[in-house]
Amino acid sequence: MTKFQSQLGLELKLLFRSPVLLLIQFLFAGTAAYTFEAAASSTFSNLYERAYSFHSVAQSLSVGIAVQIGILMIRRDIRRPSFEWSRSLPLSFGMLLAAKFTAGMAYLSVFTIAAAALFAGFSAGEGIAGPVYMGHALHFAGMYEVSYAITLALAMLLAVAIPNRVVYLIGFCAWMFGTFFMEQFIIYRYQLYALKVFHLSQLFIENGIGGEKELWGYRIMDEERLLSNLFVLSFVLLLLTASAAVLNKQRPTFHFRRSLLVAGSAALLVVAAYIPYGIVWKERFDSYNSKLLDPNVPTFDEARLDRSSFAVRGYDIKLEKGKKDLLKGTAVLDIAVSALHNQTEINLTLNRAFQVRSVSIQGKETSYTRLGDFIRFSLPKPLPTSISVTVDYEGTLMDFQKRRGSEFYNAFVKEHNVLLPSYIGWYPLPGKQPVYLRDSPSSVVAGPTYFNKTVSLSRFRLRAIGFGPKLYSSLPQTVQDASGQTFEGSAAANVNLIGGQLVEVRSSSIPAVVITTPYYEKSARDQLKLWERQYAYFHSWLPSLEQSPIREVLFVGDHYNLSSWWFNSNRSTSLFMDPGVFFQEDNKRAEGWMNRQLLGVRTGDYLIEDTRSDVRIPLRALFWYLYYREEMHLTERQIRMGEARSIMLDGLNDGSNDPDQIGLKMKDQVEAALQRGRNEEVKQVLKRMYERGLEIPDLETEETAKSAPISYADWMDVWKQVMGNE
Repeated sequence: MTKFQSQLGLELKLLFRSPVLLLIQFLFAGTAAYTFEAAASSTFSNLYERAYSFHSVAQSLSVGIAVQIGILMIRRDIRRPSFEWSRSLPLSFGMLLAAKFTAGMAYLSVFTIAAAALFAGFSAGEGIAGPVYMGHALHFAGMYEVSYAITLALAMLLAVAIPNRVVYLIGFCAWMFGTFFMEQFIIYRYQLYALKVFHLSQLFIENGIGGEKELWGYRIMDEERLLSNLFVLSFVLLLLTASAAVLNKQRPTFHFRRSLLVAGSAALLVVAAYIPYGIVWKERFDSYNSKLLDPNVPTFDEARLDRSSFAVRGYDIKLEKGKKDLLKGTAVLDIAVSALHNQTEINLTLNRAFQVRSVSIQGKETSYTRLGDFIRFSLPKPLPTSISVTVDYEGTLMDFQKRRGSEFYNAFVKEHNVLLPSYIGWYPLPGKQPVYLRDSPSSVVAGPTYFNKTVSLSRFRLRAIGFGPKLYSSLPQTVQDASGQTFEGSAAANVNLIGGQLVEVRSSSIPAVVITTPYYEKSARDQLKLWERQYAYFHSWLPSLEQSPIREVLFVGDHYNLSSWWFNSNRSTSLFMDPGVFFQEDNKRAEGWMNRQLLGVRTGDYLIEDTRSDVRIPLRALFWYLYYREEMHLTERQIRMGEARSIMLDGLNDGSNDPDQIGLKMKDQVEAALQRGRNEEVKQVLKRMYERGLEIPDLETEETAKSAPISYADWMDVWKQVMGNE
């Protein structure tokens, strides 16, 4: 041990007394501090996601330092002919390599400590709870250390095996190949995801699959990450023992056979460590390939032609999460026989990840046929006026999907991280719903939401048990107790469940709550203040605004797992999802929330081909035009110059469907009235239109939805009644 300590002390002095190497550490810490400070001081920046993006790049660059010091430490003495005399010292190659590796990791750990400590410090300054930021900081630290360990060991082996200075060039190529090249041109181009374990920058590779997202992110990959790290650490041991074996071979010693045996044992350990990691990927690919090879998975055209569905009057669902994320579900469907149109057999859709334990009709178990995601069974005779169908099922859900450029997870339940969109079929859907679609001979994707046809609203009661922290649903919550939560309400066969590390931001003046993540809480509070101002303005002359079904807003930033279009197209939902920065500016997100609360959905606007016969689109925009003019005190010129949010006013100038420029004429009428000080009369006109209904649902997908067009003539009649002949 004294020999090892002496050698370690020497190696540490050589590393920590180098001005260049110390300067690199200070530059790293300074850049990290500057980046985190900019994120913390910005109203709309998420410190965690900004830090993750920084770390993914910084780690990829800093492993280059690990390559260089690994080569330098070997070439400084072991690979230097003038140091041949040192081989007579009583210090084995194994002990010498161990000392060099330990010293190298001590130097590189300064980067790790700086990265984790600065992140934790700035997080604490933002008021983030200790367990939250410490969990993320430890994740960063672990990923840094694992990447540094494998890179340093690889560099040392290269230096041992290659005696001349070309090793520096080869080391540089290994760094480039193991980071940027490997990800872009091997792993994702050829969809060889199991090779991620050989990537030198684990944070960079996680960043490519949404690991940087605060909600869920790397947490849904905990098992994969653990097995990956175990494999990498065993591979580090193999590289170090291989280096010792090479040195003992090049300069014969009594330790050669022993070092060869140790290296062989390490190789067996590597193989053993890769097996469970490989099994994880085999299960994912088997699941994906089962869909790809299933002839029952329709193409886009086949899905358009098959619209077999029927109305379900009510659902009573019990969903329980058990050990190892096993879901056990019982769904009772109340079906009116008249909705079946004399069918003798019916289909239900349930994701293939769930095994059906039994199907019962009127309490009596019946036989059924399972084909992929479809359950088919016969109806009893004679049929009563309504039937009750009960489906018992269980299974785990981690729905992996290949996609160009990265991997993807359509739905999952991983501890308290939950994403269960209705279209994935986590409860029985009526008829044949395309849970998956074949978009090419070699690719299957989750079924586009517009193929999930809705025929009517259904009464839902959902009891969720064993999910831990609070779940959120498109249904209103009615009960929360120690065992679980109950959600009840009406929904267009479209119930979604979300769970994760979420917090609630409440308002005293708006009957709604913003659901967000800890690092988005600051932005959520700022947007909530704007929302309160908007709500106060509209509610002052539209008291019925209180009846809006929107009671929760999910604000989690842009997220690849979530389709805001799907979540928000359900007009009966109580949960509205913020569409993200792709659809709106950061500082005006609250306007999108207010717009949905005020005016409802606009999913059927493509069905309006002539504005003269239906002016609801420009009418919706006029509410915001009045807000900008009266509440925000913007002039007509300022609005034209873009100081108002253009997307809220786009209905006033829809050239393709408004050749007569009806929207502009209506805006000019309102502007002229405002110039004359007739603001209250304008509000009366808009209020009458509002009471007639300005929501524009998609009648193609929701047949029973009510949609009452308002013609330009209707507008003029109300305008004249309120304004007179002006």
